[in-house]
Amino acid sequence: MRLQVRGTITSGQGTLDTAISDLEYASGPNGPVLVSVSGPEGGLATYQLREDRLPARGDQVFYTAGQISGAGHEIIVSESGGTTHVFATGFSHNGILRYTLGTGGDLGGRTVLRGADIGAAPAVAAATADGELLLADPGQSGFSVYGIGGSGLTGGYTVADTASTHADAIGAAAATRIGSTDIVIVGSQSEHGVTAYTIGGTSARAGGSVGPSQGLGIMVPTDIAIATTAGGTYVIVASEPSNGESGALSVMRLDAQARLTPTDHVLDTRDSRFGNVQKVATLTHDGHTYVVAAGGDGGVTLLELMPNGRLVHIDSIEGTAQAPLGDVTALKLAVVGDELQVFAATEEDIGITVLRADLSSQGSPLVAGNGGTTLTGTGRNDILLDGNGADRLEGRGGADRYVLTADGQTDTIIGFNPAVDILDLSGLPFLYDVARLEIVSLSNGARITYRGETVILRSANGQPLDPEAVRAAIEVNINRSFSAPSRNLEGGGGADMLRGDWGPDTLKGNDGNDTLEGRDGGDLLIGGRGNDRILGMDGGDMLQGGRGYDTLMGGDGSDTMQGGSGNDSLFGEAGDDQIFGQGDNDTVEGGGGRDTIHGDLGNDLLRGGGEDDRLYGDDGNDTVNGQDGNDVVSGGGGNDVVGGGNGNDTLSGGDGADRLYGDNGNDTLNGDGGNDALYGRNGHDSLRGGSGADTLSGDDGNDTLLGDAGNDVLHGHDGNDSALGGDGADTISGDAGADTLFGDGGNDVLHGDAHNDRLGGGAGADTLYGDDGNDTISGDGDNDLLHGGNGADSLLGQSGHDTLLGHAGADTLRGGSGNDAITGHDANDRLFGDAGNDLLKGDDGNDTLWGGADHDALYGGAGFDVIYGDGGNDSIKGGANEDTIYGGDGNDYIHGQNGVDVIYGGNDSDTITGNNGEDTIHGDAGADSIKGGFNWDSVSGGDGNDTVLGQNGNDRVDGGNHNDSVMGNNGNDTVMGGNGDDVVNGGYGNDRVNGDNGHDTLIGSGGNDTLAGGAGHDILTGGNGRDVFLFNSNTNTGNDTITDFQNGTDRIRIDGAADYDDLTIRRTGGDTVVSWDNGSVTLEDVTGRIDADDFIFG
Repeated sequence: MRLQVRGTITSGQGTLDTAISDLEYASGPNGPVLVSVSGPEGGLATYQLREDRLPARGDQVFYTAGQISGAGHEIIVSESGGTTHVFATGFSHNGILRYTLGTGGDLGGRTVLRGADIGAAPAVAAATADGELLLADPGQSGFSVYGIGGSGLTGGYTVADTASTHADAIGAAAATRIGSTDIVIVGSQSEHGVTAYTIGGTSARAGGSVGPSQGLGIMVPTDIAIATTAGGTYVIVASEPSNGESGALSVMRLDAQARLTPTDHVLDTRDSRFGNVQKVATLTHDGHTYVVAAGGDGGVTLLELMPNGRLVHIDSIEGTAQAPLGDVTALKLAVVGDELQVFAATEEDIGITVLRADLSSQGSPLVAGNGGTTLTGTGRNDILLDGNGADRLEGRGGADRYVLTADGQTDTIIGFNPAVDILDLSGLPFLYDVARLEIVSLSNGARITYRGETVILRSANGQPLDPEAVRAAIEVNINRSFSAPSRNLEGGGGADMLRGDWGPDTLKGNDGNDTLEGRDGGDLLIGGRGNDRILGMDGGDMLQGGRGYDTLMGGDGSDTMQGGSGNDSLFGEAGDDQIFGQGDNDTVEGGGGRDTIHGDLGNDLLRGGGEDDRLYGDDGNDTVNGQDGNDVVSGGGGNDVVGGGNGNDTLSGGDGADRLYGDNGNDTLNGDGGNDALYGRNGHDSLRGGSGADTLSGDDGNDTLLGDAGNDVLHGHDGNDSALGGDGADTISGDAGADTLFGDGGNDVLHGDAHNDRLGGGAGADTLYGDDGNDTISGDGDNDLLHGGNGADSLLGQSGHDTLLGHAGADTLRGGSGNDAITGHDANDRLFGDAGNDLLKGDDGNDTLWGGADHDALYGGAGFDVIYGDGGNDSIKGGANEDTIYGGDGNDYIHGQNGVDVIYGGNDSDTITGNNGEDTIHGDAGADSIKGGFNWDSVSGGDGNDTVLGQNGNDRVDGGNHNDSVMGNNGNDTVMGGNGDDVVNGGYGNDRVNGDNGHDTLIGSGGNDTLAGGAGHDILTGGNGRDVFLFNSNTNTGNDTITDFQNGTDRIRIDGAADYDDLTIRRTGGDTVVSWDNGSVTLEDVTGRIDADDFIFG
């Protein structure tokens, strides 16, 4: 990451653009705002910050004549309750100015807050989170604290300097809050030190001081900034010598009791730009804490504060005539989008210089623990800082910065690319010139040696590294003279108390129940034998319990902890800790920070804490809970209980019969091996059972459940869930919500339950229940059982011999391939048999049934049904009510049953019975056998040599085309042969029998029948009763024969133009022949007189 010049901004007003003494950043209603103050004849100006371009001008405020005597020292921004206030100090000895920041950076509501009494216009000020104001004048000793009221300063008390504090001639001050405690830090120009105070009520209490007696090297404090990183709060003090051009940045960790622990101290060099430093500013963004410093060195230096309180140089930039940076008097940082913006104003130049740095590829600041650590980057632009011990650092791509310290160990860097990576060796003692390094090329990298330190570089491409290319990638841009005092203590055989200093200590308890306190610095604490109590306290420590039942507490900093053998209790507390329970049954809590926890052997209890932790139960029956943050939690071997806690967690059970609880957040749960139970709880979770017979419960939210191998039980519960059973005989319930369920392999049972669900059986003989809602159900492979349940469901059996049951609601059921059994049940259903020999039952409701290909059995049931046999030799029954039936292709067997039915036999030779009701029957193509049944039916044979029977009722029966056998049977029927040589029988009753075309045989049977042969040479037999034989003289009716004409009983009716005189009557043998122009009739065995009384003319 490099600093670049963006440009210079001005307000356009000379008095506001010169002698700028302070800059502040505020979160305005319309985005971030920069505020500047100038004096003694200036005022305030605001600028709206923008990404990828210079800020835009905002508002301007000019001091009045009565305010300019001392105006223009410092400004303070306070944000509370949605209102942002800007305070300006230094215009009066007893008050300050307050403005309200509005839309677009407007400054309004000016109020003069009076009530201070410090003897001069305050040049130094700081505001606490509770609205208390610290005011100080460098010419006086001590400082004053006031409350900020609506129209003035309230209360007020004075804090005096003492022999143990540094509050004389205060040149810099800052304020912060840790927990619920307000803290102010002041820097003394005369005493070359700083003191932190807790503020509360009407008094201030000094918590800690750092000055010459601590050997830190603070010179004349010029500015103080507060920074937070990895859960810790740090004070950064800028100081310069009374005479000379050097500059220093001192870093101290600050706790809630206002205690100060030095963590770093760096000096300006010829390669940095904070000599005669006047200003320091900080900003924490996306896990990084950036620090800028500048003064009388003609430029600006950018650093990063690492999680352990160490400063790392990032870049320094020199000013130009177009972007002046000489004698910097004001400095501020802001992040806008993916851009870090630096604002600097100088004593003499006009306007504000704007610098920028690209943050889009930033990785993470990573700190190794002590004792030898493997540190792995993110693949982006990471900073990797080693610890004490032989470390292994790997950035994994990106432009990485490797920062090494002197520890006498051999460190290894994997994947080093000198074209983009940087090796920071400023932590090596007395290294001011990289030419002093010995660099030797190796077969797959290079080796660097210096004063007992060795660095092995493994190249990114596996090839040798050129020593000069490596040398060009090394930086020593700052002088780190800081070395904390250390202790090396060992206990004896008893209960020892060993305490470290604020440096890197080594404490060994040896035998006995010992107590070890590392205190500040990165300490190595080894308990040894016995039940030890080990406290790392501040700094990144290495804690080793050894044998016995030990208690390890990491304290602040990124610690590495090892319990050793015995049932140990390990508490990481603040910082990014690495904790290993090791042998036996341990209890581990990560605390604050991003911790990595391993239970190792034994039945362990692991808890993550408040941030994004990684927990591994490893061997044994462990209980592991991530608690807050987005955690990665693994049970490992054994029967574990794994909980995610709050946050979006990733949980894995590992081997054994585990129980996993996602708890709050959108979690990912993997049961892995064994018969596991997974509970998503709140949030939109993803659950995967793995091998074994698992139980998965999505609970609240829209969850995704995957059973994988084994006979699993899956419950979606609330929300719109997606569940996949995987291999094995699974039981899946969607429960509440619109769910998507898929059984996959095995003989599965699926329940959609409430709402509109989608169910798929997959391979195996599955049982699927849609239950409530309008469900879509697919059996897929094998022989499945599908239940629609309530609602308008869609069921598809697909392959296999399936059973589909629609139940309540207007359902659509498709059998698919295979011999399926399909029942619609209630409401108006649609049933499709598709391929295979299917059984379809409509049951209640007005159903529509399609048999599909092959030989199907279709039953309409109650309701007004429409039934299509389609292909194959089908068996169809209409059931109650008025049905419409289409036999389709194939030799179908059709029963209309009750109701007024309409039946179409379709192609091929069908057998059709109307049964009850006044049915209309069409045989259509093929040699059909048709019975009308009870009631008055209308029956037509259609094409083919049909057998048609009207049965009971006054039927209308038509043989249709081809040579048919047609009979009316009981009732007064109208019976027609149609085309072809038909046999037409009226049956009982007074029938009308028509032969129509062809050489027909007509039989009246019982009753007074009317027989009309029609065209062709017909044979007519009236049977019992007074029959009428009908002819038409106008058409060719052929030469017909009446076999049983009863003279005096039966009559011959001749329609048309003929009358009795047109007839020729003659006897031929034992018969009588009656002829006319277009036809004749032979009366068999009639020898008696035939006269006009035997005829009817129409």
